Amino acid sequence: MMKALCTSLRPLAAITFLLASGCIGSDDSDTSARNICPQEAQPALSGLIDPDDDCPSDQCGDGVCSGNESCSSCATDCGVCWDPDTLNIPGVPQLVTREEVDALAQSLGVTPLMAGSPNIVDFVNQPGIAFSYPVGATSVQDFFNKLFQSGIWASTTNVVVTPLAPDANGCQLKRVDATYNPEEFVSFDAGAGLLFPSAIAQGQFVNLGVGSFTPLHVPYTQRQPARLTSDIWVQGTAPTATATDVYAEIGTMIRTAHAQGTISPSKVVFDKQSASSLEEYAAKVKLDTKLFGGSLSASLSVSGSKQSNTVFVRFTQSLFNVQQDLRGYPPPGAQFNNTLTVADLENLGATGELAYNNLPTYVRTVTYGRMLLFSVTSTSSKEELEAAVNAVYGKTSVAASASQKKVISDSTLKVFGYGGPAEPQISAIQAGDYLSYFTLQNVPLTSLKPLGYEVRRFDDQLATMQRTTSYTERTCPGVHKISVRLSEVYKKATLSVQKTGSLNYEKIIDTEDFSEVQINSFLVGGDDQIKIGVTVDKPWFLGASQSEMRLQIFVDGVEVANRYYECRTCHSKGDVWVYRVNQFTGEVTKLQGP
Repeated sequence: MMKALCTSLRPLAAITFLLASGCIGSDDSDTSARNICPQEAQPALSGLIDPDDDCPSDQCGDGVCSGNESCSSCATDCGVCWDPDTLNIPGVPQLVTREEVDALAQSLGVTPLMAGSPNIVDFVNQPGIAFSYPVGATSVQDFFNKLFQSGIWASTTNVVVTPLAPDANGCQLKRVDATYNPEEFVSFDAGAGLLFPSAIAQGQFVNLGVGSFTPLHVPYTQRQPARLTSDIWVQGTAPTATATDVYAEIGTMIRTAHAQGTISPSKVVFDKQSASSLEEYAAKVKLDTKLFGGSLSASLSVSGSKQSNTVFVRFTQSLFNVQQDLRGYPPPGAQFNNTLTVADLENLGATGELAYNNLPTYVRTVTYGRMLLFSVTSTSSKEELEAAVNAVYGKTSVAASASQKKVISDSTLKVFGYGGPAEPQISAIQAGDYLSYFTLQNVPLTSLKPLGYEVRRFDDQLATMQRTTSYTERTCPGVHKISVRLSEVYKKATLSVQKTGSLNYEKIIDTEDFSEVQINSFLVGGDDQIKIGVTVDKPWFLGASQSEMRLQIFVDGVEVANRYYECRTCHSKGDVWVYRVNQFTGEVTKLQGP
């Protein structure tokens, strides 16, 4: 209402004044006070309209942007027009002293330059916002001290086991969700040139396995030369802290040690672990499968489609260690030269390569050696298989029984070898001849490879690892031993097996007297069949054709079937009995026959 009233009264007051002063003619239709006698209208109107009232005018300079005014016609009232490329911020800068800024910077934990920003206090103190790396450090070492003082490094363990229903083969299943701490940084591909003594890396992968092993991007020109020492009593210096120079220098050190005779015979460490997958094995022996590489995963994949148990066997031979020599300096002083500045580190923090939750690490030591890792999968029970593996491959292998050796020879082996002079032979390993892989006779120096690494944080603590995995643990009871005995035979008896999924029978016994065989090696599933047949003959020239035999079936040594067949006037041969046998459950079911 007030605005409408102002709009109607203001022109009338202006017209009254202008008519009286002769500034407007009777034939002039323009009633705008702003456009008629502007030099006189303003003072005249000032007496007619209270400048403190709520009625804005269209006069430029009255402090109100209204009516036909705009930034282009009246910058005084409406302000400067917006230009995306030009700053127009009102006000006069406040003058403060250096001491004031320094004090503010100290209290906020930022640099003096940052403290001079007008919104820095609210920015730093706003909830949930904080720098993820130190700012305002006085030196490179001070930066790392502050980084690790507030740093986060996870090292927890947890295992949750959920029982599942048994599978079709009678195997007990458990789902395992595990958080564990790998104890060894074992890799079989040298990290694509990223793993070598003096290599520096972001800590997120080392600690939590996040992403992949990622270097800390500091140019080698800001790095110290890589000084190396070893337990083969040879030292060396790589001119730059790069994989090319470091491994070239290590090669020189190995050749020198070989010439000096300081490379010695090494122990071979044996360990075994039952597991139904590579993931389960790695979690139980505290290794990280992400470091293995695809070649090992492909070599040792385990199928869970059959009733079987698996034991993983590992032989490790550590030959020697090559270590970065810090010469008594803290890691930052040993890794970087004096061209690296605090600003460089803050830039790494700004890009996320350094943070309180991404602490820097470095490779201190590389271990050269060999590893032979293989899986042994058998239809024997878990206990029988473990005992056989321990007897054949353990320190007391000479005490392995014939039955234990047979368990191994009947098993399926998958083998992965790393660092040896030649590819491991499954037949030799299955026969228990595994030590030949670890010989130091006629071994090319070029076949010696890095096996594992010691990774440390920049506060020189061991960089412990934390990994999370899930797997299904599968424990099978072992197949039931099924034996078939044929006796009291005349004229001839046969035993044939039809494997699950096959249409044909395979003859495994053909006897005229007595025969007994354990048939498990001929069985494959839970629906195999056995067929027992007989051939007739005349006991004397004028006699009638006849046949007879006794069938006995044993499951784990217990007789489950005993049948006798006799025919005194037979004129042909044929099948007498057909049984379905399930080695997983031990069930034996007669399908055909008397």
